[in-house]
Amino acid sequence: MNTQHKKMVVTDLDGTLLRNDKTISDYSLHIINQFRKRGNLFVIATARPVRAVKNFMVRCDFDAGIYHNGALICDKDSKIGGFGMKDPYDVSRKILSVFPDVCLAVESDDVLYANFDAERLWPGNGLF
Repeated sequence: MNTQHKKMVVTDLDGTLLRNDKTISDYSLHIINQFRKRGNLFVIATARPVRAVKNFMVRCDFDAGIYHNGALICDKDSKIGGFGMKDPYDVSRKILSVFPDVCLAVESDDVLYANFDAERLWPGNGLF
């Protein structure tokens, strides 16, 4: 019987792995590297889009990412699961035809499309 079992840690970024200045401590990086060297998996989970995570994770290797609160799941850079909508452009147009004054933002292929100044709503996040 194989007594070695692979383990996996899944962590949020904001308020968990990232410090207040949006960096990862050297200590955390060391622990993550040791954990992965033992053949274990390190996964990040966040509400953020892929492009925003890449800025924070330059120094830290991870095996998979769960983005947009689970709407997109990637094994490194390849999509392996998640939820999306077929033809977000048509859905957006229909919403705007009924509610022409609504502020609408749509993420598609890691690009944010908005009919308003998204920085105003999410200031300083560097997401856009």
